[in-house]
Amino acid sequence: MSFRLVINRSNFTMKTTNRLVEGGPSPAKKQAGRLRRLRPGDRVLVIRPGALGDTILSLPSLQAVRRVVEGEGRIELVGYPTSLRVAVGPLHADSIHSIDRARFAGLLSGEPAVDLQGFLEPFDIVVAWCSDRLGHLKGQLELSGVPYLQSRAFPDEGSRVHAADHLMRTLEPLGVVGRTPIPELDLPEDSKTWARKLLSSESLVPGRFFVIHPGSGSSKKNWSSEKYARLVHLATNHGLRVLLLEGQADYEPVRRLLERVKVKLPVLSNLNLMAVAALISEARMYVGNDSGITHLAAAVGACTWALFGPTDPKLWAPRGRRVLVSSFEVEPDELWATIQKVSANVGDCP
Repeated sequence: MSFRLVINRSNFTMKTTNRLVEGGPSPAKKQAGRLRRLRPGDRVLVIRPGALGDTILSLPSLQAVRRVVEGEGRIELVGYPTSLRVAVGPLHADSIHSIDRARFAGLLSGEPAVDLQGFLEPFDIVVAWCSDRLGHLKGQLELSGVPYLQSRAFPDEGSRVHAADHLMRTLEPLGVVGRTPIPELDLPEDSKTWARKLLSSESLVPGRFFVIHPGSGSSKKNWSSEKYARLVHLATNHGLRVLLLEGQADYEPVRRLLERVKVKLPVLSNLNLMAVAALISEARMYVGNDSGITHLAAAVGACTWALFGPTDPKLWAPRGRRVLVSSFEVEPDELWATIQKVSANVGDCP
């Protein structure tokens, strides 16, 4: 038997191309020029369409850019707001713009742009982490006269370079160099308060419950429901509560898991990403597949166990201060034996 707790909250709901822009606008507008090193006070536009995991993997590079343009500098993002919203805050970006707005249509599709040039004109540098096979992006950015850097958003599969490191390397022409920082996420106080109230209402003690997210963007990336069920059994037999997370594409993996367990499990769905992050931050451990939520868990500092199947963790593993990675071959009992070595104190997670 199981029950589903559905919560709807409206407020929670390489190779780098270094472009030389020739010609450009009239003298009254910003002159085109070569890429230069970023400076304090620069206004930077980052074009980063992608899903949640892509955004989390971008956080270290955004942190590095923020450190350079500190003070009066500004970072704005263009992409999908649902994913990019987690990057808004003192560490990363000041604001976001939906790439679905009419003014950005010409960037990727070649459709006529509505006021795109006027939007781009105030920026000192544009960083575009996206493909441009048809050259539409290049054409629009060169027309603006704003110096820009365009690179593939992902490393080559054979490169063995982690995606976060790849993005950091693309920034070298801007003078942003050094080791890739660990992703950090700003948790709003209202999200933290909401998470604590939810735990209290469910009689859950911080550090004494597990969060499991059995889904991902592809069924091929999901650990088997039988193994997840066994892990739930081991956890509950040792007095730990288990919460399940269900995203929009997770109905089937959640359903299959619930069919295989004999205890009631609350299923949290329709949660805003920052609410999910705040909840996970209070857990003893988060266990999940190669998914955006797993990257989110690692970024908030939760003890995170990431399970990888067809994708390569050398390229895509979540980065964080307390992250464990295993292949799908790991057995639940083996995983649990390692978990038992972790103290009930979340801070002792390896």
